[in-house]
Amino acid sequence: MNFRLDVLALLCEYPLLIPTNGYKKWEGFLSINDCQVKTVINVPNYPQMNNVTWELPPHIEKEIANQKEGLSNSNTLTEFLKTLTNTISENLKNSTRKIENVTCWNEQNILIYKQLLIDLDKCLNLCHIEEIGEDFTWIKIGYRDSHCYNHNITLSLNFKEQKVKFKIISHDLPIDAVTVLSEIFSLDQFFSKLEEIIESLIPFWNMCKELEEKTWIMDPATPKRSDTHRRIYLAEDLSVLLKFNPFNITSLPEVKFLGSVNSVNNARNKFQNGLEIYDGWDNDLTVLENLERLLDIQKFLSKEQVEIERNALGVSSDCLICYITLSEQPVKYCLNEKCSALFHLSCLLRWFETSQTSGAGPNYDYLRVPCPCCENILYCPRMPTTSSGHK
Repeated sequence: MNFRLDVLALLCEYPLLIPTNGYKKWEGFLSINDCQVKTVINVPNYPQMNNVTWELPPHIEKEIANQKEGLSNSNTLTEFLKTLTNTISENLKNSTRKIENVTCWNEQNILIYKQLLIDLDKCLNLCHIEEIGEDFTWIKIGYRDSHCYNHNITLSLNFKEQKVKFKIISHDLPIDAVTVLSEIFSLDQFFSKLEEIIESLIPFWNMCKELEEKTWIMDPATPKRSDTHRRIYLAEDLSVLLKFNPFNITSLPEVKFLGSVNSVNNARNKFQNGLEIYDGWDNDLTVLENLERLLDIQKFLSKEQVEIERNALGVSSDCLICYITLSEQPVKYCLNEKCSALFHLSCLLRWFETSQTSGAGPNYDYLRVPCPCCENILYCPRMPTTSSGHK
């Protein structure tokens, strides 16, 4: 049996019944007496019909209770659906009770939905339908790429003048990829481009995975495939924020150093000098190899290694203002080498705002303030550098 042709035939005959979970679950509506009855059919061994079960509105289940054995003896899903539809229709003709929990669509809409399913079947390629909203206003598509990453894209559907307009409403892709896909208005071209883009992003995701395995990623705290930035721990008072082009990971990313003003200035100067000495960013090296070379770093530390070092020195890893664990990591901003106090930037800004001790820094980007711990001079950015903090 050709599964794809069999499924397509079923979709054409029952356009409001959608297969999911490898055709083991069919969910949607059956058209009965000009109405659509909510239906779920579980076929665990599809296309074989043994152990088939179904879910219908309770009052309909009650009406057809005596016909369960006949339904269970169906040899094919098509036979089962015809028997089920006829059984419900005949029983409801003899019933004084109206059909409840149903949706009514006009014939034109049903024809549009049927055509949509036919078009989807033709153009899905390696993608597959995960789920469809019962009112056909959205569809969730799954794709497993060549490196076995699973992806889900949800599209909103809008039917106008027998045409389907769609829009991405949820995804796990970088915004650059979504921008490209949003300019496509044909389902056939969309799914073809979707697979092409996902495969082209695999090197970017592998690079991010390496960064997460070999460094402490301070932000985002829980990286997603859609995130194109990584903030890497360099020292207690220094980190580097990298913003990547996910389609060109070998080129120089956007680089911004964050932390205490002295450490930031030193790192920025060292980075610029390194670019001059080594004649720029080397596209043949990895991101970490470039940073090690340009910043003269022997080894990046993981969060666990930093915690071990802090414990060995008896240094607290908590923010000395709030003592609360946030996705925003506490950082050393104090210029006093003997002061080991760490602070969330959001806590510092709130502290100085309420204490009215802030003053102008060496430039507009920094505040010159006394350290809440040792009262030595401290420079901190005027604006939070991460997306996390106290609400």
